[in-house]
Amino acid sequence: MDLEQLTTFHRWFENYVGRFYSNDPDMQINIELKEEHTKRVCDNIILLSRSLGLSPNQVYLAESIALFHDVGRFEQIRRYRTFSDSDSEDHGQLGVCILKNSGILASLSENEQEIILKAVGYHNRFALPADETDRCMLYCKLIRDADKLDVLKVVTDYHTHRDECKNPVLELELPDGPGYSKEMIREILGHGPAHAEHMNTYNDMMLLQLSWLFDINFQETFRQISKAGYVDRLVSQLPDTLEILQIHGFLNAYLVSQIEK
Repeated sequence: MDLEQLTTFHRWFENYVGRFYSNDPDMQINIELKEEHTKRVCDNIILLSRSLGLSPNQVYLAESIALFHDVGRFEQIRRYRTFSDSDSEDHGQLGVCILKNSGILASLSENEQEIILKAVGYHNRFALPADETDRCMLYCKLIRDADKLDVLKVVTDYHTHRDECKNPVLELELPDGPGYSKEMIREILGHGPAHAEHMNTYNDMMLLQLSWLFDINFQETFRQISKAGYVDRLVSQLPDTLEILQIHGFLNAYLVSQIEK
């Protein structure tokens, strides 16, 4: 694909999101949150793509995926007033339906359309399928890293300044207290991303977000996570227990090992 097509996609996205703007301040703040998130994910995927030495046309394709990856979020928040897929519907698949119905991808080759649709549909899954082509998997991994990199920014900033302005949509209506899931601790210590079904408290949500470290694909992503101090900042919001101290050291050691590969 080329720069002209990418420019058309950006113009379409701006017009599409504008249809969801609302006089309801709670709705508008979350529309803007996802719009700004999309812009930063575009920046992230450009950074990661260039770190891998991809060609300009490959970077354009990656940026298009980033632009469209959360297009389903706007309809989701309007229809269900939540960003919880389990309480509404899969926002990745909703995005795929929106893109197909809009016809916005028609100027691309069939292969490029397929890659965009699969990357959007897979970006929020627990794990990627094992039977995709290497080319498709590259873009799927790029969007998952670029997305997590910005979500870590958003949630870390929110957790750190939560008392100043609470947003129930970001908290998934989870109860707040000193407890946390022992199963999540075990999953993190087992070098695996934690499962959402074990998330029962606000602290569990932060543990889940920390466990994303084990679903990162590229060295540059690890560098950016380390540079921003996301692990230290998230852990600082968790209870001061020996288990959390163990998790802190474990995650930082893993982060360093991936950067120094």
